[in-house]
Amino acid sequence: MKLKLMLGILAAPLLLSACAKTDKQVIIASCEKADENASSGFCSCSYEQMEAVLSPVIIEAIAENIRNGAETTQEAISQLPQAQQIATLPVVPMLLNCIGAEE
Repeated sequence: MKLKLMLGILAAPLLLSACAKTDKQVIIASCEKADENASSGFCSCSYEQMEAVLSPVIIEAIAENIRNGAETTQEAISQLPQAQQIATLPVVPMLLNCIGAEE
């Protein structure tokens, strides 16, 4: 009985981490949820453009803001410190590369 309890306690963090979404998954899901017309291809491409320009710290902060209730990527960015918000500006014209991206 103690062994089963011990195994259950040890397995719980593994199961939780297996269910946790990556930053990429969180940001793409937010994109898809925010605009029903956005294809998964467009949202994936948008994330790739972000990843090409932004530091992992900023991407992580955006995903964390979404996890904490921001409904869109734009809302998550607006919650960042000003310097990080400014760092996201180069992504905007790059999103034009994603228009018409389909999966």
